[in-house]
Amino acid sequence: MLKHKELFDIISSKDLSPNQYYLLACMNDNIQTKKINIALELQALVYNEYVIVTKDDKLIITEKAKKLIKQIEGLFVHEAKNAAAKKLGDNYEENIKTYNEMFPTGKLPTGKYARTNLSNLKNAFKWFFDNFDYDWETIMLATERYVYEFELQGFKYMRTSQYFIRKQDQDKTWSSDLANYCEIVLSDDEENDTHYSIKVV
Repeated sequence: MLKHKELFDIISSKDLSPNQYYLLACMNDNIQTKKINIALELQALVYNEYVIVTKDDKLIITEKAKKLIKQIEGLFVHEAKNAAAKKLGDNYEENIKTYNEMFPTGKLPTGKYARTNLSNLKNAFKWFFDNFDYDWETIMLATERYVYEFELQGFKYMRTSQYFIRKQDQDKTWSSDLANYCEIVLSDDEENDTHYSIKVV
């Protein structure tokens, strides 16, 4: 988890108060601030050369400010990657890519592309690992089996790489064909028709 002290230490080392950085970040993202004295904090930002006031009273964020924002945002990106690695495994990015490439290129008979954006797959796998206890080896074997079976029938009714992991049904439950195939692989029973479903709260 991101240590707040690290965040505040960086801000302090740059001659900024938390409120001043908050204002700077809001200006950078073009969102409205709340519950701070904007005039007072802006004065400090101009004095420390984080913001420039033009002749026509426009406020411009300097490169110095942009570098600081990027540095601090990097803390959160790093923390997010660590959290994902803890849940999905250290090599999760490569595993997700390998998983996606097991699906055929191009469109399925449904008109949808078989392979899905990696970011969407990452979110789907977070859900999967939250709800099921299968490792990547089992996932790959299950996926290989699934793709092979549908290849034999011209990929008719085949799910995309994202929907194979999870798909929301009309009754607002999430179902996972991947979990079903993982169980089949582990039990080596082709007749296993166990269906997993999780209610969305």
